[in-house]
Amino acid sequence: MKDMARETEDAARTLGGQLQFVEGQSPGELDRAFSTMTRENPDALVTLPSTMLFSERRRLVALAAQHRLPSMFNSSEFVEHSADFAFGAGGGLD
Repeated sequence: MKDMARETEDAARTLGGQLQFVEGQSPGELDRAFSTMTRENPDALVTLPSTMLFSERRRLVALAAQHRLPSMFNSSEFVEHSADFAFGAGGGLD
């Protein structure tokens, strides 16, 4: 996961962007993570693959919508819950 985070950060830098990583290790930390993110006024939410985030996808998409945070997820299953955008390996653009 650290390699993926580093590669994502490198890609953002190449595109002139800056990432701020906000951790959420359990479903109970998602509200706190979104509060932290919205205080920083980000342009968008991008998630890295996570079993916990995948299992909480319905809630994650709802929180992104509630906080009016454009979001990109790594699996088309998020789009089934009205996510803005998903892109994943082998899955293409949804």
